[in-house]
Amino acid sequence: MAEVKRLSLTFFMSSPLHREAWKLLQKKPAGMRMETICIALCRDSDRKMVLDMVRKELQKETVQPVRQEQTVQPERVEDEDQNVLDFLRSLQEDGGDDT
Repeated sequence: MAEVKRLSLTFFMSSPLHREAWKLLQKKPAGMRMETICIALCRDSDRKMVLDMVRKELQKETVQPVRQEQTVQPERVEDEDQNVLDFLRSLQEDGGDDT
């Protein structure tokens, strides 16, 4: 004999969500209500999994612009290096009047 699990649902008609769920279930034939609930739960789980995957990809995308900014920094370092070299050359050109 197949294993059977039971679950009892209680709908509170004072809750708009419960009321809407009850109306939707009432539209289904009595033999299809359990399948409808199972399909809804599985689809919700799949939807959450897809949303998590999309969120992870979006987080990766938001990290990339930071990395692109870091590629600009070596150019700034080169500019600073050039400024330092220019300063040292200007000191050499002064001829060492202090000695």
